[in-house]
Amino acid sequence: MRRKQNPLRTLSLFLLMGLTVSTGMLTKGAVELIRHRSEVVEAVRVAMNAPLPGVESRDLDHLHPRFRTQVLSIIDDLESGGHEALIGSTWRSPTRQKAIYTASLMGNLLGRAPGTQAGPGQSCHNQQVAGRPASAAIDIRPGGSLTRDQQASFYEALGDAAHARGLRWGGDWSRKNPVWARYDLGWDPAHVEARSLCRSLRSKRNT
Repeated sequence: MRRKQNPLRTLSLFLLMGLTVSTGMLTKGAVELIRHRSEVVEAVRVAMNAPLPGVESRDLDHLHPRFRTQVLSIIDDLESGGHEALIGSTWRSPTRQKAIYTASLMGNLLGRAPGTQAGPGQSCHNQQVAGRPASAAIDIRPGGSLTRDQQASFYEALGDAAHARGLRWGGDWSRKNPVWARYDLGWDPAHVEARSLCRSLRSKRNT
């Protein structure tokens, strides 16, 4: 018979796991995690399937105006090339970014595709001007029922369109996403950002 889990104990293990993963420290607590790994994995699975807190927008008006003009031009290029472009994410609140970052760390236990390495406030998705969303990043994904090869073709076209406008493309990142490794599409081929604009916005926020 399967042993009934103690919710408080499972929660404690889950929180301890988050601390261990984020700090990289092998403590007595980490040993305890190893001893009860099945319970921890189940807690992670439940947590990752729950709705994330915070706000994540798909509104192009939540892009910085200068960047939005470039994005609209990219979408025109993609559609002219026969691709259907879907907006995956524009602006995210720091709370949502923190949740995605934590979920990405926890997802390693389940062998899921890698997520973000940017904590709250570090992502170009989190930028604001005068307290209003002004994202310097966007995720653009292919629409329709496509094969993996067709999706890769879309992302290659996205990368070309981003490069043509001097933007940073996640398909160029040296760290490899196992989902896209055989296509040499870097870490996050859906991601496009205005790097210099993002740095400027972050600098103004921190002064």
